[in-house]
Amino acid sequence: MVDTSPVNDKYYNPETPGMTKIEPTVGLSFRPIPSLSIDLAFMYVAGLGVDNASCEYTDLLGSTMINKLTNAGVPSSVIEGMGFKPTGTFTADYKLHAFIPSIGISYSF
Repeated sequence: MVDTSPVNDKYYNPETPGMTKIEPTVGLSFRPIPSLSIDLAFMYVAGLGVDNASCEYTDLLGSTMINKLTNAGVPSSVIEGMGFKPTGTFTADYKLHAFIPSIGISYSF
């Protein structure tokens, strides 16, 4: 199975399903006796990761402090020196690998 990403590359972040995944599976069922069925399956999930993915966000604390300091009459050059910014950038490397085994047992009478 190929699970394509529903997210535009510009909007990668930890809250969205932001990568395409390749998910090969294998499984088998067998009946050791006529009324018992045993099912085994395995899935491997490999995400097509992204290096240096980033998104911009509004820094609520920075915006609030800039507004408060500006209203208090603090010069903008001083505010900039304090490091407060109205926005920030989140950057990360996204990678995904998962191993998913399963077993099912059923008995019919």
